[in-house]
Amino acid sequence: MRTLAIKRTTQNLIQTGIDVLFVAEQQKGIVDMNEQLKLCQCGGKAELRHKGNEYTKKRSSIIGCTAFGCTIQQVVSTMHRSLEWCDEKAIEKWNRRPIEDALNKQVTDYQIANELLTAKLAALNAKLTRITIDKRKLANKLQEHVS
Repeated sequence: MRTLAIKRTTQNLIQTGIDVLFVAEQQKGIVDMNEQLKLCQCGGKAELRHKGNEYTKKRSSIIGCTAFGCTIQQVVSTMHRSLEWCDEKAIEKWNRRPIEDALNKQVTDYQIANELLTAKLAALNAKLTRITIDKRKLANKLQEHVS
């Protein structure tokens, strides 16, 4: 009886150790993944969570906002792919901001246009300076001929 109890205790400790290692690895992955996440649209911090694992029939990656009252979340689930695949797809969907991306593209386009116009303005200023100098030279020559 005592041998059986020791054996069960040993099995429990081994299983607990495996569970602890699994949770530690999972949390390490979560920390790494959270660094890739953009802030929520409300300004809150995003957090990646998992439902299920490689041994369950269905697994999901859930990214949600941690701000009080915010219910924005992104869920990616699968039955045939890995949890890492779910993480990648969920992060890709969470970080996709079509309006923000379009505005950033417009800002970039305006910056390029501004640089081109600034270069054209500098060229026109240089030309105006040359014309002004030429005008003064002609005015001086005219003064010399009149005098």
